[in-house]
Amino acid sequence: MVGSAYAYTEEGNLLTVSAVLKLDNLTNSTSITSLITGTFESLSSTNDPAYFGPISMLILPQVNYKYAPVSANGRKGCSGVSESPRGLSLSSLPKGTFCSITSRAFNQFNLRYASECNSAKSCNPFIDAGIRYVPRIVSLHGIVCSEDTERMRVLVEFSNDSYGHYYPSFKPETTLVGEGSWDESEHQLCIVACRFLGFNETFANARVGDCSTRLSFRFPAIWSIKDASDIAGQVWTNKTVKELGYFDRIMLRSSRNNRVGVPDLKYEYTKINTAMKLCPKSEKPAKANRERYPSGHSDVMRLYMSVKNSTSTGRIAWGDSVPISIGDQFYSSSEGSVVPAGSSGRGSVNISCSIGLSSTTGISPFNSTSSTSYEVLEILAEGTYDDETGNMCMVGCRNLGSEIKYQDLVLGIVRF
Repeated sequence: MVGSAYAYTEEGNLLTVSAVLKLDNLTNSTSITSLITGTFESLSSTNDPAYFGPISMLILPQVNYKYAPVSANGRKGCSGVSESPRGLSLSSLPKGTFCSITSRAFNQFNLRYASECNSAKSCNPFIDAGIRYVPRIVSLHGIVCSEDTERMRVLVEFSNDSYGHYYPSFKPETTLVGEGSWDESEHQLCIVACRFLGFNETFANARVGDCSTRLSFRFPAIWSIKDASDIAGQVWTNKTVKELGYFDRIMLRSSRNNRVGVPDLKYEYTKINTAMKLCPKSEKPAKANRERYPSGHSDVMRLYMSVKNSTSTGRIAWGDSVPISIGDQFYSSSEGSVVPAGSSGRGSVNISCSIGLSSTTGISPFNSTSSTSYEVLEILAEGTYDDETGNMCMVGCRNLGSEIKYQDLVLGIVRF
């Protein structure tokens, strides 16, 4: 195809730009490994002001696309993984949930590796491509998605940049193209992903192949202090240990915990006894009437705080504590109350929350040797609140970076 257009130089001179578009690998029907390559080339001579260098391009075709059949063997490859939490049925979730996985609000996931993992071992999914770092984040970018058929096509991008899902850049070594389908029997989305291969200075020899990567995504039915993510899943390969490109299974988790209003979703308290032993109930009665302290079901359970460590540096971190659940009900940050509306009864109530602390000093409240310029700490906590004494006692659990490892923390008493 040839064509022309008008453009202006920096000096304001009008140019007529003529070019030719060349496309290869055009077919009547396409599949996951189909890839159109091409170039956009100038028709002007190299000394013409309207000349520009060749531009290589890749196109993932969408016309007459045929998904691979969802076979029993394919589903078996995504099931039976003991580390995966039990998932919610798609029918129990709000309409549009399936395709929301690829939206910017949900499409970024933190990767968690085994504690002994490093880039020199078999945990790096791209070490065979010369990538020497271990990715921390995986993002899904939707190509096409159907709620009716519960099928989708996606770009799967691995990176170390938490802003990559806002400003995606195509890096063929760490980007895959995949297609996914919902398996209602396992309550999960399973994605088969393929690598981009044959890259050099141009895309002339580019192709899609090596479809050995698998990803699974579930909407956990039970949250706890160890995991309160909207979406949980895994990344793995169907290659054997001795094959080039094998890597150990990687856990993935969303950083959100706002999926309230889902009837089948539950929070499981596991540290209440620990909190009660560390902070025995005060025998001191309230000094005024029973309305002196707020109810555990009120919106004041969301707290803004500053934290100072016990060392001589006296560094301060700022943050907030947002309830996840109060009793057996979930808290809605948008409504400022539990969902659905709970009892107005008084007394002691179990509570869980998500705590985020930010230190602009570069010194972590939990690690005085930290040297990062900006650090955000995320803690899940649970305990009890007693509106007769105004005391809240909690035990926290902190995820240690990208490793599957946790650190228990005693958060102590908060007095209203």
